Amino acid sequence: MVDTDNDDLKEQHRFDRRPLYAEIFPQGGKPFRILGLHLKSKGIFEAYEWSKWWEKADANRKKILAQATQIRVKFLDPFLTDSTTSRIPLIVCGDINDGPGLDACEKRLFGSGVERLMRMIWKPQLCLGNALFDTLSAKDKEEVDFSSIYTTTFKDPIFNDTYQREWIDHILYSKNQISEWVTGGQIHSKMPDGTPIYTRYKHASDHFPISVDINT
Repeated sequence: MVDTDNDDLKEQHRFDRRPLYAEIFPQGGKPFRILGLHLKSKGIFEAYEWSKWWEKADANRKKILAQATQIRVKFLDPFLTDSTTSRIPLIVCGDINDGPGLDACEKRLFGSGVERLMRMIWKPQLCLGNALFDTLSAKDKEEVDFSSIYTTTFKDPIFNDTYQREWIDHILYSKNQISEWVTGGQIHSKMPDGTPIYTRYKHASDHFPISVDINT
């Protein structure tokens, strides 16, 4: 139950795909935990009258925001504050179906899913880092320019099938470790031999895989 539209009424949402939580025990390293997510898609794949299209777009964003809020309030905040887990390294990753910044729908809701997961700046000890953001140049970080990062492309039927590039897959990590333990974020669009992934595995995914180096 989350008030996703600031009307003082809590809406009820459910997970289309349940989060997956696991603990990893690397040989010779410190255990860490992973929360794998696949939040609600905001894609609209049918033709609708314009006002109906916006209604569905808003509903999708509300669900993403509600799912991210539930994860943050019910899992992440307790994990990062409870004495039994607060020092355990944690990764939150997957297809969040949302990127940084606010689109037209999110501006009406005053929030985005990925930024809800990463947490507000007023409690920095509860914030999560973003491995792909870490790879940006100093200039792009200073200007908060994410345009070089995209993990999926698609034809936009509203704009004459123009290809859009979106950053909606993330690897987030806890900052409860003394040293940098998640580094080397990469987006993989090609196989090791240089062949584009989509030419060899056309139906594997409509997203590019991303990876990081983990040092525990």
